[in-house]
Amino acid sequence: MSKIIFIDVDGTLLDYENKLPQSAVIAIQQARANGHKVYICTGRSKAEVYDYIWDIG
Repeated sequence: MSKIIFIDVDGTLLDYENKLPQSAVIAIQQARANGHKVYICTGRSKAEVYDYIWDIG
């Protein structure tokens, strides 16, 4: 059964230095490979979210 996963950006997806850990990228890729839908959920506007976050494959 596939699931829908929402991930917050600040303090969840990004670390305390506003960097995206490789472990987060791998976890998202594995979830998508297993058929789950993964979405970014944030209070930021799209312009305030770093481009590399949108490109997580």
